[in-house]
Amino acid sequence: MRSFLHLTLYICLLSYFLVIHTACNSNDSEESKDSSPSILQQLASNNPDERLQALQKAQKMGEKAEFALKNISDILQDKEENLQVRKAAVRALFKIGSAAFPYLKEAAKSQDGTTQSLAVKGVGMFASSKSFPPEVLQILAEALKSKNSDVCSEAAEALSEYKVLPKSLVVSFQETAKDEHWQIRKVTATALGRIQEEESLFILLALLKDSDWRVRMAVVESIGRIKTISLPSISELILTLEDSDKRVQMYTLDALKMVMKAIEKSSHQFQTSKEAFSVLFRALGHEQGHRRKVSYDVLCLSQIPEDISLDNLINSLVSSFSQARSLSKKFLAKIYISNPNVLSLLEEELSRRTDPQEKKYIQETIDYIKK
Repeated sequence: MRSFLHLTLYICLLSYFLVIHTACNSNDSEESKDSSPSILQQLASNNPDERLQALQKAQKMGEKAEFALKNISDILQDKEENLQVRKAAVRALFKIGSAAFPYLKEAAKSQDGTTQSLAVKGVGMFASSKSFPPEVLQILAEALKSKNSDVCSEAAEALSEYKVLPKSLVVSFQETAKDEHWQIRKVTATALGRIQEEESLFILLALLKDSDWRVRMAVVESIGRIKTISLPSISELILTLEDSDKRVQMYTLDALKMVMKAIEKSSHQFQTSKEAFSVLFRALGHEQGHRRKVSYDVLCLSQIPEDISLDNLINSLVSSFSQARSLSKKFLAKIYISNPNVLSLLEEELSRRTDPQEKKYIQETIDYIKK
Protein backbone atom coordinates (compact mmCIF):
# COMPACT_ATOMS: atom_id res chain seq x y z
CA MET A 1 0.00 0.00 0.00
CA ARG A 2 2.81 2.34 0.96
CA SER A 3 4.62 1.62 -2.33
CA PHE A 4 1.45 2.43 -4.23
CA LEU A 5 1.13 5.79 -2.43
CA HIS A 6 4.79 6.62 -3.18
CA LEU A 7 4.28 5.80 -6.85
CA THR A 8 1.13 7.92 -7.01
CA LEU A 9 2.93 10.85 -5.35
CA TYR A 10 5.88 10.50 -7.78
CA ILE A 11 3.53 10.53 -10.81
CA CYS A 12 1.69 13.61 -9.48
CA LEU A 13 4.96 15.51 -8.93
CA LEU A 14 6.27 14.53 -12.37
CA SER A 15 3.03 15.70 -14.00
CA TYR A 16 3.25 18.99 -12.09
CA PHE A 17 6.80 19.70 -13.25
CA LEU A 18 5.95 18.81 -16.85
CA VAL A 19 3.06 21.28 -16.78
CA ILE A 20 5.29 23.99 -15.30
CA HIS A 21 8.05 23.33 -17.89
CA THR A 22 5.55 23.44 -20.78
CA ALA A 23 4.06 26.65 -19.43
CA CYS A 24 7.51 28.28 -19.12
CA ASN A 25 8.45 27.36 -22.68
CA SER A 26 5.09 28.64 -23.86
CA ASN A 27 5.61 31.88 -21.96
CA ASP A 28 9.11 32.31 -23.45
CA SER A 29 7.68 31.74 -26.91
CA GLU A 30 4.81 34.14 -26.30
CA GLU A 31 7.20 36.69 -24.78
CA SER A 32 9.39 36.43 -27.88
CA LYS A 33 6.40 36.92 -30.15
CA ASP A 34 5.02 39.74 -28.03
CA SER A 35 8.40 41.51 -27.89
CA SER A 36 8.91 41.44 -31.67
CA PRO A 37 6.62 44.37 -32.53
CA SER A 38 7.76 46.46 -29.53
CA ILE A 39 11.48 45.99 -30.33
CA LEU A 40 10.96 46.78 -34.01
CA GLN A 41 8.94 49.87 -33.06
CA GLN A 42 11.64 51.02 -30.65
CA LEU A 43 14.38 50.43 -33.23
CA ALA A 44 12.47 52.73 -35.60
CA SER A 45 11.93 55.38 -32.90
CA ASN A 46 13.28 58.92 -33.31
CA ASN A 47 14.48 58.77 -29.70
CA PRO A 48 18.06 57.35 -29.44
CA ASP A 49 17.40 56.19 -25.86
CA GLU A 50 14.52 54.02 -27.06
CA ARG A 51 16.65 52.58 -29.85
CA LEU A 52 19.38 51.82 -27.30
CA GLN A 53 16.86 50.06 -25.03
CA ALA A 54 15.64 47.98 -27.95
CA LEU A 55 19.20 46.91 -28.78
CA GLN A 56 19.82 45.95 -25.17
CA LYS A 57 16.68 43.79 -25.27
CA ALA A 58 17.92 42.18 -28.48
CA GLN A 59 21.24 41.39 -26.78
CA LYS A 60 19.44 39.59 -23.97
CA MET A 61 17.26 37.66 -26.41
CA GLY A 62 20.24 36.43 -28.42
CA GLU A 63 19.26 34.13 -31.29
CA LYS A 64 15.57 34.86 -30.67
CA ALA A 65 16.14 38.41 -31.93
CA GLU A 66 16.91 37.24 -35.49
CA PHE A 67 13.69 38.91 -36.64
CA ALA A 68 15.38 42.30 -36.03
CA LEU A 69 18.64 41.61 -37.89
CA LYS A 70 17.96 43.92 -40.83
CA ASN A 71 16.87 46.78 -38.55
CA ILE A 72 19.90 46.40 -36.28
CA SER A 73 22.23 46.24 -39.28
CA ASP A 74 20.68 49.45 -40.65
CA ILE A 75 21.42 51.20 -37.34
CA LEU A 76 25.04 50.00 -37.48
CA GLN A 77 25.50 51.40 -40.99
CA ASP A 78 23.67 54.69 -40.34
CA LYS A 79 26.38 57.38 -40.37
CA GLU A 80 24.01 59.86 -38.69
CA GLU A 81 23.25 57.50 -35.80
CA ASN A 82 24.51 58.10 -32.25
CA LEU A 83 27.87 56.32 -31.77
CA GLN A 84 26.82 54.62 -28.52
CA VAL A 85 23.73 53.26 -30.25
CA ARG A 86 25.85 51.95 -33.13
CA LYS A 87 28.20 50.22 -30.68
CA ALA A 88 25.19 48.63 -29.02
CA ALA A 89 24.09 47.40 -32.46
CA VAL A 90 27.44 45.62 -32.86
CA ARG A 91 27.02 43.90 -29.49
CA ALA A 92 23.47 42.89 -30.36
CA LEU A 93 24.57 41.38 -33.69
CA PHE A 94 27.26 39.37 -31.93
CA LYS A 95 24.80 38.07 -29.33
CA ILE A 96 22.34 37.01 -32.04
CA GLY A 97 25.09 34.76 -33.36
CA SER A 98 26.06 33.21 -36.69
CA ALA A 99 22.93 34.48 -38.48
CA ALA A 100 24.21 38.03 -37.88
CA PHE A 101 27.71 37.40 -39.24
CA PRO A 102 26.87 38.13 -42.93
CA TYR A 103 25.60 41.58 -41.87
CA LEU A 104 28.87 42.35 -40.07
CA LYS A 105 30.85 40.97 -43.01
CA GLU A 106 29.02 43.33 -45.36
CA ALA A 107 29.47 46.33 -43.04
CA ALA A 108 33.21 45.57 -42.84
CA LYS A 109 33.42 46.51 -46.56
CA SER A 110 31.86 49.94 -45.95
CA GLN A 111 33.56 53.06 -47.30
CA ASP A 112 32.67 54.83 -44.06
CA GLY A 113 35.58 54.47 -41.62
CA THR A 114 33.44 54.41 -38.46
CA THR A 115 31.07 51.79 -39.87
CA GLN A 116 33.99 49.68 -41.02
CA SER A 117 35.86 49.86 -37.71
CA LEU A 118 32.70 48.99 -35.74
CA ALA A 119 31.99 46.05 -38.05
CA VAL A 120 35.59 44.81 -37.83
CA LYS A 121 35.30 44.96 -34.05
CA GLY A 122 32.14 42.85 -34.31
CA VAL A 123 33.88 40.35 -36.59
CA GLY A 124 36.73 40.22 -34.07
CA MET A 125 34.27 39.24 -31.34
CA PHE A 126 33.52 36.06 -33.28
CA ALA A 127 37.25 35.23 -33.24
CA SER A 128 37.08 34.70 -29.47
CA SER A 129 34.01 32.46 -29.64
CA LYS A 130 34.28 28.66 -29.59
CA SER A 131 33.02 28.19 -33.15
CA PHE A 132 33.59 31.08 -35.49
CA PRO A 133 33.05 31.44 -39.24
CA PRO A 134 36.16 30.59 -41.31
CA GLU A 135 36.03 34.02 -43.01
CA VAL A 136 36.87 35.80 -39.73
CA LEU A 137 40.64 35.57 -40.18
CA GLN A 138 40.41 36.63 -43.83
CA ILE A 139 38.29 39.71 -43.00
CA LEU A 140 40.63 40.75 -40.17
CA ALA A 141 43.72 40.26 -42.35
CA GLU A 142 42.17 42.45 -45.04
CA ALA A 143 41.21 45.12 -42.48
CA LEU A 144 44.80 45.12 -41.26
CA LYS A 145 45.78 46.73 -44.58
CA SER A 146 43.34 49.60 -44.13
CA LYS A 147 44.67 53.17 -44.18
CA ASN A 148 42.13 54.03 -41.49
CA SER A 149 43.93 53.70 -38.14
CA ASP A 150 40.75 52.78 -36.26
CA VAL A 151 39.96 49.93 -38.65
CA CYS A 152 43.55 48.73 -38.57
CA SER A 153 43.69 48.91 -34.77
CA GLU A 154 40.48 46.90 -34.33
CA ALA A 155 41.79 44.21 -36.69
CA ALA A 156 45.16 43.98 -34.97
CA GLU A 157 43.49 43.90 -31.55
CA ALA A 158 41.25 41.02 -32.62
CA LEU A 159 44.15 39.11 -34.18
CA SER A 160 46.20 39.49 -31.00
CA GLU A 161 43.57 37.38 -29.22
CA TYR A 162 44.34 34.32 -31.36
CA LYS A 163 46.51 31.67 -29.72
CA VAL A 164 48.29 30.91 -33.01
CA LEU A 165 48.32 32.91 -36.24
CA PRO A 166 49.40 31.85 -39.74
CA LYS A 167 52.77 32.88 -41.14
CA SER A 168 51.07 34.61 -44.09
CA LEU A 169 50.07 37.52 -41.83
CA VAL A 170 53.69 38.59 -41.23
CA VAL A 171 53.67 40.74 -44.38
CA SER A 172 50.61 42.68 -43.19
CA PHE A 173 52.17 43.24 -39.78
CA GLN A 174 55.28 44.74 -41.39
CA GLU A 175 53.16 47.75 -42.29
CA THR A 176 51.28 48.09 -39.02
CA ALA A 177 54.59 47.92 -37.14
CA LYS A 178 55.45 51.27 -38.77
CA ASP A 179 52.12 52.94 -37.96
CA GLU A 180 52.29 56.37 -36.35
CA HIS A 181 49.90 55.35 -33.55
CA TRP A 182 51.55 53.52 -30.65
CA GLN A 183 48.34 51.56 -29.96
CA ILE A 184 48.54 49.89 -33.37
CA ARG A 185 52.24 49.14 -32.98
CA LYS A 186 51.52 47.64 -29.55
CA VAL A 187 48.76 45.27 -30.70
CA THR A 188 50.95 44.40 -33.70
CA ALA A 189 53.71 43.35 -31.32
CA THR A 190 51.25 41.25 -29.32
CA ALA A 191 49.84 39.59 -32.44
CA LEU A 192 53.33 38.80 -33.77
CA GLY A 193 53.93 36.77 -30.65
CA ARG A 194 51.12 34.48 -31.80
CA ILE A 195 53.01 33.63 -35.00
CA GLN A 196 55.43 30.88 -34.04
CA GLU A 197 57.90 31.71 -36.82
CA GLU A 198 61.31 33.39 -36.86
CA GLU A 199 60.07 35.78 -39.56
CA SER A 200 58.03 37.60 -36.94
CA LEU A 201 61.15 38.08 -34.81
CA PHE A 202 62.72 40.47 -37.34
CA ILE A 203 59.78 42.85 -36.95
CA LEU A 204 59.75 42.44 -33.18
CA LEU A 205 63.47 43.22 -32.91
CA ALA A 206 62.90 46.45 -34.84
CA LEU A 207 59.99 47.33 -32.52
CA LEU A 208 62.23 46.67 -29.52
CA LYS A 209 63.73 50.09 -30.22
CA ASP A 210 60.30 51.78 -30.37
CA SER A 211 59.99 55.18 -28.73
CA ASP A 212 56.97 54.13 -26.64
CA TRP A 213 57.58 51.94 -23.57
CA ARG A 214 54.18 50.24 -23.95
CA VAL A 215 55.17 48.98 -27.39
CA ARG A 216 58.55 47.75 -26.13
CA MET A 217 56.86 45.96 -23.23
CA ALA A 218 54.52 44.13 -25.64
CA VAL A 219 57.52 43.22 -27.81
CA VAL A 220 59.44 41.72 -24.91
CA GLU A 221 56.41 39.68 -23.89
CA SER A 222 55.99 38.38 -27.46
CA ILE A 223 59.67 37.43 -27.84
CA GLY A 224 59.41 35.38 -24.66
CA ARG A 225 56.39 33.58 -26.13
CA ILE A 226 58.09 32.49 -29.37
CA LYS A 227 59.56 29.00 -29.05
CA THR A 228 61.99 29.15 -31.99
CA ILE A 229 63.86 32.22 -30.78
CA SER A 230 67.12 33.03 -32.58
CA LEU A 231 70.45 33.79 -30.92
CA PRO A 232 70.52 37.47 -32.02
CA SER A 233 67.09 37.83 -30.43
CA ILE A 234 68.43 36.61 -27.09
CA SER A 235 71.20 39.20 -27.20
CA GLU A 236 68.72 41.98 -27.98
CA LEU A 237 66.44 40.76 -25.21
CA ILE A 238 69.31 40.79 -22.70
CA LEU A 239 70.19 44.38 -23.65
CA THR A 240 66.61 45.38 -22.80
CA LEU A 241 67.41 44.63 -19.15
CA GLU A 242 68.82 48.16 -19.18
CA ASP A 243 65.82 49.74 -20.93
CA SER A 244 65.03 53.30 -19.87
CA ASP A 245 61.68 52.17 -18.44
CA LYS A 246 61.63 49.93 -15.35
CA ARG A 247 58.38 48.25 -16.40
CA VAL A 248 60.00 47.08 -19.61
CA GLN A 249 62.96 45.78 -17.59
CA MET A 250 60.62 43.70 -15.40
CA TYR A 251 58.87 42.20 -18.45
CA THR A 252 62.31 41.41 -19.90
CA LEU A 253 63.19 39.33 -16.84
CA ASP A 254 60.01 37.27 -17.28
CA ALA A 255 60.69 36.84 -21.01
CA LEU A 256 64.26 35.71 -20.34
CA LYS A 257 63.01 33.09 -17.89
CA MET A 258 60.70 31.69 -20.57
CA VAL A 259 63.46 31.67 -23.19
CA MET A 260 65.89 29.99 -20.80
CA LYS A 261 63.37 27.23 -20.06
CA ALA A 262 63.19 26.47 -23.79
CA ILE A 263 67.00 26.43 -24.09
CA GLU A 264 67.33 24.26 -20.98
CA LYS A 265 64.97 21.67 -22.49
CA SER A 266 67.09 21.53 -25.64
CA SER A 267 70.22 20.82 -23.51
CA HIS A 268 72.22 23.36 -25.52
CA GLN A 269 74.21 26.38 -24.51
CA PHE A 270 73.87 29.58 -26.49
CA GLN A 271 76.25 32.30 -27.58
CA THR A 272 75.49 35.97 -27.17
CA SER A 273 77.19 39.30 -27.81
CA LYS A 274 79.93 40.77 -25.62
CA GLU A 275 77.69 43.74 -24.94
CA ALA A 276 74.98 41.39 -23.66
CA PHE A 277 77.50 39.70 -21.34
CA SER A 278 78.43 43.09 -19.90
CA VAL A 279 74.74 43.76 -19.19
CA LEU A 280 74.40 40.38 -17.44
CA PHE A 281 77.55 40.93 -15.39
CA ARG A 282 76.23 44.30 -14.24
CA ALA A 283 72.87 42.72 -13.46
CA LEU A 284 74.59 40.31 -11.05
CA GLY A 285 75.40 43.32 -8.86
CA HIS A 286 71.93 44.88 -9.16
CA GLU A 287 70.01 45.82 -6.00
CA GLN A 288 67.09 43.64 -7.09
CA GLY A 289 67.56 40.01 -6.06
CA HIS A 290 65.23 38.62 -8.74
CA ARG A 291 67.27 40.31 -11.47
CA ARG A 292 70.50 38.92 -10.06
CA LYS A 293 69.10 35.37 -10.00
CA VAL A 294 67.66 35.47 -13.53
CA SER A 295 70.91 36.94 -14.89
CA TYR A 296 72.92 34.19 -13.20
CA ASP A 297 70.67 31.50 -14.70
CA VAL A 298 71.10 33.04 -18.16
CA LEU A 299 74.87 33.16 -17.74
CA CYS A 300 74.98 29.50 -16.70
CA LEU A 301 73.39 28.50 -20.01
CA SER A 302 75.68 30.67 -22.12
CA GLN A 303 79.03 29.98 -23.76
CA ILE A 304 81.59 32.41 -22.39
CA PRO A 305 84.25 33.45 -24.94
CA GLU A 306 87.83 33.51 -23.64
CA ASP A 307 88.40 37.14 -24.62
CA ILE A 308 85.38 38.49 -22.74
CA SER A 309 86.04 41.41 -20.39
CA LEU A 310 85.34 40.49 -16.77
CA ASP A 311 85.50 44.03 -15.37
CA ASN A 312 81.74 44.28 -14.75
CA LEU A 313 81.71 40.80 -13.21
CA ILE A 314 84.47 41.73 -10.79
CA ASN A 315 82.59 44.90 -9.88
CA SER A 316 79.62 42.70 -8.97
CA LEU A 317 82.01 40.53 -6.97
CA VAL A 318 82.72 43.44 -4.62
CA SER A 319 79.08 44.51 -4.40
CA SER A 320 77.50 45.45 -1.06
CA PHE A 321 74.87 42.76 -1.67
CA SER A 322 75.86 39.35 -0.36
CA GLN A 323 73.86 37.45 -3.01
CA ALA A 324 75.57 39.45 -5.75
CA ARG A 325 79.00 38.51 -4.34
CA SER A 326 77.99 34.86 -3.96
CA LEU A 327 76.63 34.52 -7.52
CA SER A 328 79.63 36.36 -9.01
CA LYS A 329 82.05 34.14 -7.09
CA LYS A 330 80.27 30.97 -8.26
CA PHE A 331 80.25 32.12 -11.86
CA LEU A 332 83.93 33.09 -11.83
CA ALA A 333 84.64 29.56 -10.59
CA LYS A 334 82.67 28.16 -13.55
CA ILE A 335 84.67 30.30 -15.98
CA TYR A 336 87.93 29.14 -14.38
CA ILE A 337 87.23 25.55 -15.46
CA SER A 338 87.57 26.51 -19.13
CA ASN A 339 89.74 29.59 -18.65
CA PRO A 340 92.45 29.26 -15.93
CA ASN A 341 93.60 32.84 -16.65
CA VAL A 342 90.73 33.99 -14.43
CA LEU A 343 92.88 33.31 -11.37
CA SER A 344 95.78 35.53 -12.47
CA LEU A 345 93.27 38.22 -13.46
CA LEU A 346 91.79 38.17 -9.96
CA GLU A 347 95.25 38.31 -8.36
CA GLU A 348 96.09 41.37 -10.46
CA GLU A 349 92.80 42.96 -9.44
CA LEU A 350 93.58 42.20 -5.79
CA SER A 351 96.87 44.06 -6.01
CA ARG A 352 95.20 47.09 -7.63
CA ARG A 353 92.39 47.48 -5.13
CA THR A 354 92.90 49.66 -2.07
CA ASP A 355 89.62 49.23 -0.23
CA PRO A 356 90.12 46.57 2.51
CA GLN A 357 86.58 45.20 2.15
CA GLU A 358 86.90 44.81 -1.62
CA LYS A 359 90.29 43.12 -1.22
CA LYS A 360 88.70 40.71 1.26
CA TYR A 361 85.92 39.72 -1.19
CA ILE A 362 88.43 39.16 -4.02
CA GLN A 363 90.72 37.09 -1.79
CA GLU A 364 87.76 34.94 -0.69
CA THR A 365 86.97 34.28 -4.36
CA ILE A 366 90.58 33.34 -5.14
CA ASP A 367 90.59 30.91 -2.20
CA TYR A 368 87.22 29.50 -3.32
CA ILE A 369 88.49 28.89 -6.88
CA LYS A 370 91.73 27.26 -5.67
CA LYS A 371 89.76 24.76 -3.63
